[in-house]
Amino acid sequence: MKKVEIKLSQPIVAPLLDFVKPIAEELRDELVFPPRFPDADPEFQEAWREELIEVQGGDSSSFMALFDRDFFETGTIVVTESNANGVLRATAAIRHKLRADFLHEVPNELLEKGDAPFDEMTLHQQQGYACYLFLATIQEIVIQHLDFVVDA
Repeated sequence: MKKVEIKLSQPIVAPLLDFVKPIAEELRDELVFPPRFPDADPEFQEAWREELIEVQGGDSSSFMALFDRDFFETGTIVVTESNANGVLRATAAIRHKLRADFLHEVPNELLEKGDAPFDEMTLHQQQGYACYLFLATIQEIVIQHLDFVVDA
């Protein structure tokens, strides 16, 4: 099985995880994007919504599971063929939530370039921005090193 091991600095990552954890937990029960249903049937909509929440929640749980006891012993997370797509979806969902909740005042172009005015931000915005960049880095590494990530 193909895998990529990502070595991270525990003293830097631990506070980011503390900030991200409640967001990931929230995404187990609440969709990051409100769905647009093609069918007006309320039963169909509820079933579809529940399935989307289940997948998103599973992705969030799988992502946070990367930072288990092994991570705190070795400083390494492992992304494999079996969890790569979920990791990518979870990091995207968490980044979107960070953007909506903490970084909505920062223009997209500055966020994506990593040029946001850090010194002008509040503490929560700074923490959200640091997490946003951290998650973007994980996404980039996974995409660059795992050629099997093609299914969404």
